[in-house]
Amino acid sequence: MVGGPLGGVLFDATGWMPQEIATGATLMTELGQFDAGSRALYGLRPGGTHRWDWGGDVP
Repeated sequence: MVGGPLGGVLFDATGWMPQEIATGATLMTELGQFDAGSRALYGLRPGGTHRWDWGGDVP
């Protein structure tokens, strides 16, 4: 994870299909803009790297 509340955290996507990885993920976090129970949006960095960039927080 790059940037945002989960920046630097390793995320295990073992077993995910390539299209699921390309879609990205909305992950629960206690550290987001909306406090406990908020979600952080992360998507695969363009170029097919193994890094997911932060896209913002949602309640």
